[in-house]
Amino acid sequence: MTTTLIITDVTRMNNQRVCVAAVTMDGQAIRPILPNKGEIQEIWLYQHNEAVIRPFARVGLNLLRPNPCPPHTEDWLMDPKFKRFDGLLDEEDRERILEQMTVPCVKEMFHAEIHKPEQGRGHYVQLGEGKLSLGTLRPQSIQFVRLYKFKGELKYRLTFVDSTGAVYNLPVTDLSYRYYLDHLRTSQGLRFGQIGFKLYKELNQARTYLRIGLTRGHHPDENQPKNRCYLQVTGVYTFPDYLEGRCFADFDRPAL
Repeated sequence: MTTTLIITDVTRMNNQRVCVAAVTMDGQAIRPILPNKGEIQEIWLYQHNEAVIRPFARVGLNLLRPNPCPPHTEDWLMDPKFKRFDGLLDEEDRERILEQMTVPCVKEMFHAEIHKPEQGRGHYVQLGEGKLSLGTLRPQSIQFVRLYKFKGELKYRLTFVDSTGAVYNLPVTDLSYRYYLDHLRTSQGLRFGQIGFKLYKELNQARTYLRIGLTRGHHPDENQPKNRCYLQVTGVYTFPDYLEGRCFADFDRPAL
């Protein structure tokens, strides 16, 4: 069935793989996925060389059937051959939708226990537990923004405080956020510390919303148990918009 969705998250996975999340017009969270465990490639976000699957785009997708796997209860199989772009939401509607989805604190997002981090590891929910894998938060404050290299790979992390005073230090997978930070580094010549301080100021001076999602039951580190779904920041949105209306497609990116 063709369903009109508002895209809420476009995130980086491994290599050129991406993950997309959305909400229906009546507020149901949807994560469109491919049949037969297919992987969505970044090039699928485009149509006629324009990014049509992007944050706050109104799109029509052909959803086939639900495919829940707790805590990822939002999964729906889709037909990747069909997508219809119906324009972008204005700034007022963007904030209204985020505000409607906002929960008071991280521990209320997934209806499951969030386990505290161990040394070198992040917050997680056990695979099979919980009713949701996506949530929206207005942080009390942003404490730290960090971009750095580890074993030759760029890492993007955000430390924030929620309304209960709980502190979370999570990786950021938001594709537009990551491309923006890369743009500041490669095109504007800013150093890692300068980029972190710039984003720290921008996020604290605006009305900031964070989308928090759970990974699948695995982790890039093979030494970590595969029954854990780790928390990550899947969307960073501010009002006024720190991206000034841009998205991942407006920054230099690898050839697709």
